Amino acid sequence: IAHDLVEDDEVGLADLKCPEPVGVLRLLVKSGADLRAADYNIFSGKTSDPYVSVRVGQQTWRSPTIMKTMSPVWAHGNVADFLVYDVGQTATVRVLDEDKMSQDDLLGEARAVDLSRVSAAKAGVVDKTLPLADRCGGQQGSLRVSMRWFCLTQEAPVHGISQAVARGPSQLMLRAKFEDVCGQMPATSPAPFFVRLTVSDGRSQDSTAMTRASHAYPVKAASEDLRRVCLSLSRRGDKPEAVAAITGLTPGEVERIIGKETKAAVTHELSNKDKSTNPCFRQTLRLLLPWTVEMMNHAVVRIEIVDNKRRLVGNFVEEKLMHIASKELRGPFSILSQVSLEGALSARWLQLPS
Repeated sequence: IAHDLVEDDEVGLADLKCPEPVGVLRLLVKSGADLRAADYNIFSGKTSDPYVSVRVGQQTWRSPTIMKTMSPVWAHGNVADFLVYDVGQTATVRVLDEDKMSQDDLLGEARAVDLSRVSAAKAGVVDKTLPLADRCGGQQGSLRVSMRWFCLTQEAPVHGISQAVARGPSQLMLRAKFEDVCGQMPATSPAPFFVRLTVSDGRSQDSTAMTRASHAYPVKAASEDLRRVCLSLSRRGDKPEAVAAITGLTPGEVERIIGKETKAAVTHELSNKDKSTNPCFRQTLRLLLPWTVEMMNHAVVRIEIVDNKRRLVGNFVEEKLMHIASKELRGPFSILSQVSLEGALSARWLQLPS
């Protein structure tokens, strides 16, 4: 659980909950050997249709399938980039047999693949032969891979992207930090809310990410003077909504202060108002992206807020990726009249370790 103990510094709750990655792992799948035969074909005998699945943290990737072989060689679509948040992180690499009519079979896996050696290798490539094991620990062939480490920097590559960086699927990371909504969300849009981030060049597949559900604006302890004001206004007959308008608190906060017993329906209504007034995200989304001519000229970053039914709330915000790549874009981003989202969009570039 993250708590911002020093609210006046530049490090917010979003930074504590979503720390910056320490680098990028690039993994190249080369070939497999002595894999188990999971299929039987009357014409070709025993064989498999292997593909590779890799997990690093919450990120997953799958290679293409190589048909009818127990010694596959991957030549295309066999490179993936992963954000790494701690050099002590590990990767899980699995080789599976693709089946059309049933669940894919595990051919072998390498668990807890150490990444610290890769990050310590500086600008070098680390070649590894991973022994594969079945669920019982029995030997099930091997997989050859290459791994390389990249750092992330805010400095744009004014002299061009290095060949080592350019040879992979991504050259930059889009960083989208979302804080709080300022204003009252529409009554027709039920809480909680989500921010959806999309990058599209109009040609290739879109890259998307979404925040976790919003939460109500955190309630701060009211001062004794503020409590007295609330109680005084309540005694003269002002409703919680009127007291909230005068004091700047939410109706739910006022209700808690005056200690008035309410019916369950009213309590539920006040709770929903709390969640729809200044909903908080305080999260950071990150997308690894290519920096191709198409992305430079056509890529657009879109920010949308959707409700709990995934319906768009208000208007979406669009900005060219080229502008964000050259300079950080700070909000607030206008969603509706008198409703805006605090946040910032910026880029980090992959580079070889110095």
